[in-house]
Amino acid sequence: MLALVPLLLWTGPEVTLLGGPSRDGRVLSNVQAPSRELVLFDFAAKQTTVVAPGSAAEFAYFSIVSADGKRVAYAWKNAEGFYELRVDGRTVYRNEEAGFVQPCAWTPDGEFVLTLLFRKDNTSQIAMVPLAGGLPRVLKSLAWVYPKRMDLSRDGKWIVYDSLVGGERKLYLLAADGSGERVLGEGVFPLWREDGKRVVYALGEELWELTVKTGERRKLRDGLGRFLPMGMTHGDVLVFGVRAGGTDVYYDKRQRASLRFPGRNSAPAWSADGKWLAYVSRRGEENFGEEARVLVVRELASTVEREIDPGLALVDAPAWSGDGKRLLVRGADRQGRAGVFVVDVATGKVTPVEREAGLAPGLFRAAWGEGDSIWVQRGTELRNGARVYRDVRAFAARGNRLAVLYSNGALEVDGEERGRSEAKEIVWRGEKLVGGGAYDESGEREAWTESDARNEIWKWELPR
Repeated sequence: MLALVPLLLWTGPEVTLLGGPSRDGRVLSNVQAPSRELVLFDFAAKQTTVVAPGSAAEFAYFSIVSADGKRVAYAWKNAEGFYELRVDGRTVYRNEEAGFVQPCAWTPDGEFVLTLLFRKDNTSQIAMVPLAGGLPRVLKSLAWVYPKRMDLSRDGKWIVYDSLVGGERKLYLLAADGSGERVLGEGVFPLWREDGKRVVYALGEELWELTVKTGERRKLRDGLGRFLPMGMTHGDVLVFGVRAGGTDVYYDKRQRASLRFPGRNSAPAWSADGKWLAYVSRRGEENFGEEARVLVVRELASTVEREIDPGLALVDAPAWSGDGKRLLVRGADRQGRAGVFVVDVATGKVTPVEREAGLAPGLFRAAWGEGDSIWVQRGTELRNGARVYRDVRAFAARGNRLAVLYSNGALEVDGEERGRSEAKEIVWRGEKLVGGGAYDESGEREAWTESDARNEIWKWELPR
């Protein structure tokens, strides 16, 4: 029977969109927030079972469930700092040079996992990883392009994936033995329907279907919001995720910072003179992990908001230079290299400070120091030129002042010990240190982010 209305399966603060359903539709894999543990969610019982406990140092990321729901293949961030492919706790592929992996689909015989490998040299590879051991069979290399989704037809003969071409995402059909390929047209997040003849995919807030042989297209549904297809179960039932709610930046007596872009904003930062507020604003297509973002600067004395697109794949945590002409951000470029960048406010020109492929943007923190010097924290190491601090949990820099919070809780301010702290981050508020927030140089004006954002997982029986 056709389900005319999608059915909400699961929502809550713990839900992420980093997994997918089993073919039989009984369970769905998910990496819980904020614990980062991998679980299986039973749709009927509304209960979770832990597959792999997570920690700050090691945790699961992307995952897929076998057709019968009995096995889970998943990316695992190990203690050495790169990702390996695991199946039910057993490592089946580990290579530091391919520091990121994304399992995408099981072969029908359950002996291989279609996997995206992202190498340190910025080459992404579509590969079949054997679960019995041995080297992956690389089917295609895509330079630095990162497909949002790959899927394998039910008979195991064809792969569909999306790739970036000339600034536009297009769908590709690739033989599972790597022997042939052709373009199918625009779209993202493709999934095979059961008949192996049609592919469903996302275009903005719309779900579309493509008949592979003829190229015929039809719109299946619109108004789905910020959604992404996650998997297909028996009976042509689509399981998809939705990013619901939103986040906004406020300042002073809870005044909304953004007038033009409500519900999309976070990470506020004050200019030194307190006249401008910069923040991050969500744009572009959905992704499993981070969303595409731009910078916005707002003049507080007027309604002027200016959008700055630095052309980065990810941008976060802006900080103004003392002259108010540049923003220091962390993020990643479109070649998959994460690090720290300087953005010219007038032109949008980006100058990398430090970047490296195969690393997570969250590994970095940065702040302006004295003059034009820049402090960069990479993991637990803090560096500014020849000055180096190790075993660092957090730091706060402003001009010639520096506070360092070490991993053991010891706090050092301007080279002097100041006791201990359990804070996870520290910032200057005027002449005082506090455990987080965004303040102007005087410490009198505050800006903050409020969020009612949540992830939802739905299912919908597709029209025949």
